[in-house]
Amino acid sequence: MAKGEHLTFAPGMLDDTPLKDVHELVMASLDEGVRCPCCTKLAMRYGRVLGSVMTRVLVTAYRIHGTEWFYMEKLCKKMKIRTGDATKVRFWGLIEKDESGDRSRPSGGSGWYRVTEAGGDFVDRKLTVPRKAHIFDNKLHFFSDDMTDVDVALGDHFDRDELMGGA
Repeated sequence: MAKGEHLTFAPGMLDDTPLKDVHELVMASLDEGVRCPCCTKLAMRYGRVLGSVMTRVLVTAYRIHGTEWFYMEKLCKKMKIRTGDATKVRFWGLIEKDESGDRSRPSGGSGWYRVTEAGGDFVDRKLTVPRKAHIFDNKLHFFSDDMTDVDVALGDHFDRDELMGGA
């Protein structure tokens, strides 16, 4: 099936087919991408590599804030990068989002994150993580088997020690 192609059903099938069965058909086609016959939304599972931009944000957040809460948009603006890519680091468990809804914070409490203990260990070269996360509907489905460390994830453009201020 081609990317974005509609699942086709026999006339009346949707009327007679349990939603559970339609769901199974859509879920079975996520890697290629498919338009849901119920809502016509493109359903596709994406493989996201823990790349240099995401890792650079993680290292910078850890250097500046340690494991304290920080406002992601402010950090990304300072670094001149998009917030969306930076927040995907949460799929690896290297940062966590504040779900407390603390309204006393700027922005009404949304957009606050902190580096987790695992995130600190990754930055400190004590931990490797899967290189790729497979994501659908903003949820982690599974990880690839191949692993990466902070230096490989940063790539050739960034140096971890330099980002950490010589640490």
